[in-house]
Amino acid sequence: MSELTPYPFDRLLRRLGRELAAGEGVFGLPRTAFFLGDPQHDFSVSLHGRTVKDDLNIPRPCIDMRNVGYNVEWSQELTLERSLEEYVKASMLVDILRAEGLAPGYDRSLFDMSVGYDLAGVRSPRVRAFIEGMKDASGVVRRLREQVPDELARWRDLAFSTRVSDTVTLSTFHGCPPREIEDIASFMMAEMGLGVIVKLNPTLLGPVDLRALLHDALGYTDVRVPEEAFEKDARWEDVVGIVERLGRQAASLGRTFGVKLTNTLVVENTAGF
Repeated sequence: MSELTPYPFDRLLRRLGRELAAGEGVFGLPRTAFFLGDPQHDFSVSLHGRTVKDDLNIPRPCIDMRNVGYNVEWSQELTLERSLEEYVKASMLVDILRAEGLAPGYDRSLFDMSVGYDLAGVRSPRVRAFIEGMKDASGVVRRLREQVPDELARWRDLAFSTRVSDTVTLSTFHGCPPREIEDIASFMMAEMGLGVIVKLNPTLLGPVDLRALLHDALGYTDVRVPEEAFEKDARWEDVVGIVERLGRQAASLGRTFGVKLTNTLVVENTAGF
């Protein structure tokens, strides 16, 4: 499998500085396509995230977008340590764009972590270290600050954000048992001090209602959902209780809690891709 290699930070900054000086845009996006917001409207997006399971062997190609979009799980291709650095790079680039007057309102940008799929994994030392690094990225910011090229020294002393994220989205794919979902979310709020969003899978509707929506209402009659997709996933009655209990816990801890409807759906790609 070909390896995804992050682009060096100093080269990113040199390209950014060169394109800004030429008035071309940013990373190939022309200035005419910039979205600078409107003070009369709130177009903010509250959550962005990426999964942090690493050391994976993923078949190529891993995404089929000819009509219905299919992708191979899992889609994370960076180690935890590299993921942390890429998050921090992105946060610092946003801070630089704000300093250049190109990102008004981006002081409200939110970087969201994403984890799954079992309690043992998210409690491991490496995942804990990743989360703590996102909550306090001072060391990574300090190291990356030193990589700012001399010709762009005006950016070196910016007050870069060091608290990159304090929220996490829990993916409940791959038959994550209901009790495990609740335990992971509880751990993230109580022990890691994070706000939590739980992504809920379409399978919670059950096979009859899900297939009625997919095949009859939406017309995707050629999309097959295997029976095993329903065997271990949480059901509607499970989720109602989980959400109620986690909501009460979040309130008692002063954390935020919510759900995302819906996650992606386990299907069989029969198109010969």
